Amino acid sequence: MLEFLGIASFLIFMIMLVISINPKWVSRGERKYTRKQTLLSALIMFVLFCVFAINSPNATHTPASLPSVTTVTPITKTPEQIAKDKAAADLAAKQKADANADAAQAVNDKATANAKAKADADALAKQQADAKAVQDAVAQPTPTPTLSTASTPPAPAPSSSVSASTEQTPTSASSSTDDDSTIVYITKTGKKYHTAGSQYLTKSSIPITLGEAKKRGYTASAQD
Repeated sequence: MLEFLGIASFLIFMIMLVISINPKWVSRGERKYTRKQTLLSALIMFVLFCVFAINSPNATHTPASLPSVTTVTPITKTPEQIAKDKAAADLAAKQKADANADAAQAVNDKATANAKAKADADALAKQQADAKAVQDAVAQPTPTPTLSTASTPPAPAPSSSVSASTEQTPTSASSSTDDDSTIVYITKTGKKYHTAGSQYLTKSSIPITLGEAKKRGYTASAQD
């Protein structure tokens, strides 16, 4: 019954909407309808239609107070799926372990490289310090040796038996004595001996007797 009333009210609602377009269609004689009257009638029919539709026994109502219940269906896995999942988990664990090992190896390699670089830097600094010490030692002036002022005992007088030709020629003994008492200077690289104050003695200056210099093959510098 309510369904029939709902359908009837809906039809009347639609008819009144059409009549509201031009109320003159249904006006006869003294009965004249206005647009306001037709729209009011259409609104009343729409309200009746809503009431009949809501109270219809076929209308379904969901109680708002009842919570929705979700049914969880347990998932059963086959032995093959369980084995695949276990293999995937083992593979992931192995990959993670390999990544951790690679990271640790990279840290060790970096530490070793840093230690080697520090050792090389220390060795280079030591070499530079040794080279500077050698340069400072070479740059320092070499002290001039002090010759003994002790008087040399006079040579014995020649014997009367020496011939006249021997007396006129300088003896080799006196020449050797002069060479041993004369101090000259040699360098580390040259083959010439120099006197004190020579310009060639700025880098190295080694004192030596004239006789020893001649024995070693050194010759006199022509520019001293």
